[in-house]
Amino acid sequence: MATQKTLNYKDVSIVMISMNEEGAIKNVLQDISKDAPGAEIVLVDSSKDKTPQIAKKFKQVKLIRQYPPIGYGPAMTLALRSASRPIIVTLDCDNTYPTKKIPELVSFIRNGYDIVDGSRLKTKPNNMPYLNYFANLFFARIASILFMTNLKDLHSGMRAYSKKMLDQTHWQAKPPALPVEILLRCIKNKRKFRVVFIDYFIRIGQSKMDPLPSAYWTIKRILNVRLGK
Repeated sequence: MATQKTLNYKDVSIVMISMNEEGAIKNVLQDISKDAPGAEIVLVDSSKDKTPQIAKKFKQVKLIRQYPPIGYGPAMTLALRSASRPIIVTLDCDNTYPTKKIPELVSFIRNGYDIVDGSRLKTKPNNMPYLNYFANLFFARIASILFMTNLKDLHSGMRAYSKKMLDQTHWQAKPPALPVEILLRCIKNKRKFRVVFIDYFIRIGQSKMDPLPSAYWTIKRILNVRLGK
C-alpha cells in the first residue's frame, strides 16, 4: 500500500457540504491541506454564520453557495457533480472523520476499486449513542441480506469513489439518507467495493440530523434500490 509521502493528490477532489460549521471548518480544511496536499476541495455551503468567509481563505477550496438551504441530498449531489478530478472523497465538516485515512481510501481507488466505505462501526464509537449505533447495525444487516453482501455502515460520511463510476450512477437527491442510496446502487451495479474501518470523533457544533426522517428514508431507499425504483 502506498504511503502518504509517495502519494500526490492532483487527481483527488475532497467533497463536503456545510451549514453553520464556523467552529469546525478551519480545523477540517487545515487537516485536509496537511493530509491531502494538492487536492481540490469542493464545498457546497448553506450557512448563515461565518463558515464561507473562513473557507474562502483556503485557496484550494471551490466554494459553492446554496442558500437558503434545500437539504442534505441536493447539497451533496451538487458537490459530487461539481468535483472535477477522477477520485472523489467525501467528508463531513464537523471534524468527526479522520483526514489521515484519506491516503488509504485513495490508494484503493487508484488500485481499481470503485467505492471504498469508511466504516465507523468496527466497535461502538464512544461518541455515538447506543440507539444510533444499533440502528446503524440493523440497517446494515438488512441491506446485507437483501443485497447478498457484507455491509458495515450505510450512513458513513467518509467514502472514496471513482468519479467515472459516480458519473454513471443516478440517484434521487432530495429525501434524507442519500449516502444509503449511492452505496446500494453501486453494490447493485456490481461495482468493486471494500470497507476500511475508521475512527469517529466527537463533532464540533450541533448535529443537524433528524433521526426519525433519516430512519424512514433509510428503509425506503433500501427497498427502492432493491426493487429497482
